[in-house]
Amino acid sequence: MGDAIEDSIRKAGTRTELAVVTEQRESRLPMVIAGLGGSLVERSVAKSMPGQVVERACEPRFLRAYGLAFDPSTLSPVGQVFVNLIHEYLSDERRSQH
Repeated sequence: MGDAIEDSIRKAGTRTELAVVTEQRESRLPMVIAGLGGSLVERSVAKSMPGQVVERACEPRFLRAYGLAFDPSTLSPVGQVFVNLIHEYLSDERRSQH
């Protein structure tokens, strides 16, 4: 995601002043709370700390693609239900977009 963010910042014709660079997502908010600066984190992470951080939306929005990996031959019944729910949700999303 860092590359997408840097590309978007460059395309906007601006720069950022980096105080700390880390690939450890879990360390970003503690650094913000410690006063090292701001960070771009997933919305759910920012919302999980009300009163400790200020959440602001990014413009333009950054989207991240995810995949679901599993071995169908060893999938538990609960795992299969989860896969089915994801498949159903994505099918509904695609139908609503057309």
